[in-house]
Amino acid sequence: MEIILSLVGGILFGAIAGIVPGIHPNLLATIMVTANPFTLTTSVAFLTGMAMTNTFLSIIPTVYLSAPDPDNALALQATHQFFYKGRG
Repeated sequence: MEIILSLVGGILFGAIAGIVPGIHPNLLATIMVTANPFTLTTSVAFLTGMAMTNTFLSIIPTVYLSAPDPDNALALQATHQFFYKGRG
């Protein structure tokens, strides 16, 4: 049960880190390690959920806010072409 709750928490924090520009998963992981509320197994579940969710949701600020991360900077031009044509 702890592992599932940690995974769900990681998904929520990954969604926040992916959608809000300027918040990186490494920042949240550092805060988590500093607070250290988890065991090793639950920490791995939390970090895995956060990393996977952030990977998929980090493109949203790039397209709609024109605020790319360095990893998504090359996708900005192509997505803006689709966005201005009404297909974004």
